[in-house]
Amino acid sequence: MTTMLDKVAVAGDITQAIDRTGCWACALTIIGGTSETAVKLQSCDTADGTFEDFKELISSSEASAEQYKGFVVDLFGAKKFIKVVGATMATAVFGDCDHDVKKITVKAGEIPSGADLENNKAVTIDVSAYTEPVVVNPTSGKDGMKKTTVTLDNIPSGGEVEANKTATIDVSQYTEPVEITPTSPNDSMAKATITLSNIPSGGGGYNFYGWSHLDLEEGTSVCFTLTETPTTSNKSYPNGYVLENPAGEPKAITAVGSNEITVDNVVYIRDSTWDFSLTV
Repeated sequence: MTTMLDKVAVAGDITQAIDRTGCWACALTIIGGTSETAVKLQSCDTADGTFEDFKELISSSEASAEQYKGFVVDLFGAKKFIKVVGATMATAVFGDCDHDVKKITVKAGEIPSGADLENNKAVTIDVSAYTEPVVVNPTSGKDGMKKTTVTLDNIPSGGEVEANKTATIDVSQYTEPVEITPTSPNDSMAKATITLSNIPSGGGGYNFYGWSHLDLEEGTSVCFTLTETPTTSNKSYPNGYVLENPAGEPKAITAVGSNEITVDNVVYIRDSTWDFSLTV
């Protein structure tokens, strides 16, 4: 004689939707919940669709946070996916299973035996537009995939490596590390050749070019640049005796005009009488 326990599926927590395909009865254990919130078994044709009430297990007037009750439910008439709402946890043992096994384990997110699987899901990934991992899902109406074939498109060819990238760095205007990148549309460089220009003669050293500002109250203040024709990408170096910056830390040049620069909203005029060289 065939009984419910001849073929069963043991499920974990079914407060999340599971596929009950091939199972026509279940024994439920309801654990915890909320007072005045009914516990119901719901069903739907899809896992992420709108679920409808199939059977009320605990009414709102009987519900409580400490509830611990068991039920046996006939699933005839229920749709493909079922779940329990209103409970903290709900475990189930499904009986009358059509699966050709003595026992199977079903967990939310896994594909149970007897599911409708896609033989081969084919997808194409555009490598040139890739920014994050690609999730491959089965075609609508399928529960999973037996095999997935992934084709990568627009893969850069091996010819897009620059043989020798050449670059020149002006030492007199150097203020921070220089990034060397391949010439477009190359993806990388096999070799990079760097040329340093305007290297101070006589060993190592720097030429400082003076800029002055006359203030009627505080007198003349001076700052220096490492190039005679600075841009806003260069820095200015205040005189160590400038009252507002006695430490002489470099400052940004915010504007450049004809024979003048602006630092901290103060306009400095080119003044070669302050020029000097520093040998290191």
